[in-house]
Amino acid sequence: MRIVIEPAVSSVEHGEGLVLITERTGRCYRCSPSAAALWRALADHGDPVQAAVEVAEIYGIDQEKIGADLERLVRTLAAAGLVRIIEEGIRS
Repeated sequence: MRIVIEPAVSSVEHGEGLVLITERTGRCYRCSPSAAALWRALADHGDPVQAAVEVAEIYGIDQEKIGADLERLVRTLAAAGLVRIIEEGIRS
């Protein structure tokens, strides 16, 4: 699975967190510091597994916990139209 940030979405640092802005609707979404860390890792990698590993290592948090949090965040972001989830098929 890969996560693609929609082109009309931008992010702005806000204190310890982040604000996501979508030009399509003009809506703003405020991210907590932990959600901001996950967003940055997704933006860097596009791969949720790699993003979870990175955040777990940086913050010394259990990778399974981060993975579950990241999955919920990605589903929420996708429902809001901020990201697309690309399911990668098996190649033979």
